[in-house]
Amino acid sequence: MTIDLNEASVEDLSWIVGITPAAAEAIIEYRDEQGGFTSLSEVARVYGCTMHTVDMLDQAGVSIGAAPSLEDADGSHE
Repeated sequence: MTIDLNEASVEDLSWIVGITPAAAEAIIEYRDEQGGFTSLSEVARVYGCTMHTVDMLDQAGVSIGAAPSLEDADGSHE
């Protein structure tokens, strides 16, 4: 199963070895505040996460899908 970091839930991320529920929550919170991830290495910017966290996500096959656009978020096409 491939996990898209821009679509994953806390539960999805918590299944990954080495990702604690607190880390998963921080990743999701950062994603929601920033409008999505554009690269896996961006996870290292999340408070409490390091390049080791990025490596664990990479080894688990986590991918980065398209970050939601502002148009998608509010339904408008301005």
